[in-house]
Amino acid sequence: MSGGLAAVDVFRCTRPPSAVRLAARSVVRAPFEGHVALKRALVAAAVVLGIALIAVAIVYWVTPANQLPDLFPGHRRYSTQYHGKHGLGAFVLGLALLGFAWIQSGPKKPTPPA
Repeated sequence: MSGGLAAVDVFRCTRPPSAVRLAARSVVRAPFEGHVALKRALVAAAVVLGIALIAVAIVYWVTPANQLPDLFPGHRRYSTQYHGKHGLGAFVLGLALLGFAWIQSGPKKPTPPA
């Protein structure tokens, strides 16, 4: 039995717990280089895609299926049907992307003093 306890003692940390927590906190919170640039690029891409999807939704709502561009799902050569559900889906996804961009571009939460 004592051999098992000795093996456990080898892996125990000799530093006090507060120092371990401080070291772990600094590793977790240390931002990597380019974090702000990556976040801005992600926000910009979300805004562009959100606006594009809202524009696609408008095209679905005002254009019959026979006049939709060929690359749009729902294009049918001799149909006069409008694709309201396709438009609603594109509109909801566009709003979700714009909401994501808005939340990501907000101010950073204040960190409590250590």
